[in-house]
Amino acid sequence: MIGTTILFFGGDKLSLISAKPSVNDTFQTKGWASLSYSGIVDGEFVNEREIPKTIGKLLEGVRTPLMGSLVVSVPSCFCKVSVTHEKKGLLRPRKVNLHDIGELSRGGRVIYYKIDGGAPILDAHGHMATSTIEACVSHLHVDPNFLDIVQNCYQVAKKFKRIKYLPTALCEANHLIPSYIRDKTCVLISCKMFTTSIAVIVGDQLASIKNIDMGSAHMINDISIVKQVNYNIAKQMYDEMLNGTTAPDIVAIVGARLEDLTEQIIALINSIDRGLYTRPFYICGGHIDKIPTAIPMFESALETSITQLLCPLSETNEPDLVSRNAVVSIAISS
Repeated sequence: MIGTTILFFGGDKLSLISAKPSVNDTFQTKGWASLSYSGIVDGEFVNEREIPKTIGKLLEGVRTPLMGSLVVSVPSCFCKVSVTHEKKGLLRPRKVNLHDIGELSRGGRVIYYKIDGGAPILDAHGHMATSTIEACVSHLHVDPNFLDIVQNCYQVAKKFKRIKYLPTALCEANHLIPSYIRDKTCVLISCKMFTTSIAVIVGDQLASIKNIDMGSAHMINDISIVKQVNYNIAKQMYDEMLNGTTAPDIVAIVGARLEDLTEQIIALINSIDRGLYTRPFYICGGHIDKIPTAIPMFESALETSITQLLCPLSETNEPDLVSRNAVVSIAISS
């Protein structure tokens, strides 16, 4: 069975994984390489010039033959989503065909259909329509600068004829949240090293994605400033807090940043749709979501329960592990 090569953008590491499907919806890794990079701050690469060089080194570092096309995970800060509502009138009653679906989607991904003004359905192909077919369509827009940086890497152009881009947040949702819940709309809070994103998922598609330029690195930086220590020592203090063995002042420093983040999450959700508070909420990432007080604080402020998502293979929540495995799983099945 042909496999896939995946380029994953983590908080401080770029990873290249060559994998193919295995039993029970798992995957088999055939090659792996990972290198540190400067990360993404305020929606931009800290050092754009290092990205092509790092990707080139990764391609050289995977000793096994690279398989299939290249799938690139797109961090949420480089993604925007717009939603359009399309409608097509029919001259006579007939079944919906693939041509109709292509006309309605207009290059996007259909969230749901309505036939003759009826209830939303996820797949209209083959359904009988009398007068109209409607579609709510999600259009993903990837930052052109992100595309240029990846595509201008000489080794990528040389080794791969086809490149596919997958939003990391959508991979997380589709891999980890049951379809029967996604079909009725849910919200995913995805926590990264430098960002926190809010994704609204309907079925298999993104209905909205918003980003906050705040992640675990900002909390470590706060500790560094207040305690007047370097970043590495601040990181140790932060890790001790995650394990419940730290001084109250560290908890207070992190708590202040959490309160700020909570207010921004609420503001974003309100700007999207206040009705989302009645839908299921999930959280993942292995960063801020690992802080013992984070989820209870979010739940209290949002007045809803939030389900923590773990890596289904290991039931752990190491930084970026859930996200990376989700991207690999979706990539090899798409």
